[in-house]
Amino acid sequence: MTNPIVDYIIENNSGAWLIDNMNEALIGTSWGENGVIAVYSYEKIILILMRDGMDEVEAEEWFSYNIEGAYMGPGNPIYVKTQH
Repeated sequence: MTNPIVDYIIENNSGAWLIDNMNEALIGTSWGENGVIAVYSYEKIILILMRDGMDEVEAEEWFSYNIEGAYMGPGNPIYVKTQH
């Protein structure tokens, strides 16, 4: 099954960075330095990581270091945290 948000990003910015196995956490798009970029839900990413076997603290630390902390250039996604 294709994801229309992923398709839109790929069609409009070949340099946009998409996170492997996190399409479920993709909530929209925005404009970056070189065009369309992905917008992900922080909470959904954490839930996916927990579903894959991490506890909440491990998931938050893994996200912080391996996802949020990874700068891949101007195609980097945005992460939205909606809960306090």
